[in-house]
Amino acid sequence: MDGQCGRRYRRGGAGILLRVILIVMVVGCVLTAWFLLRGYRRKDD
Repeated sequence: MDGQCGRRYRRGGAGILLRVILIVMVVGCVLTAWFLLRGYRRKDD
């Protein structure tokens, strides 16, 4: 029983880790795009 629970936890842990990495990447891309666009708008003014 303990072995099965450990395997399930590892699989779940990897899935959670991948989700966190994807979310961080998406948020980082959005913030980078916003920062760059904000900079371009200031130059035009």
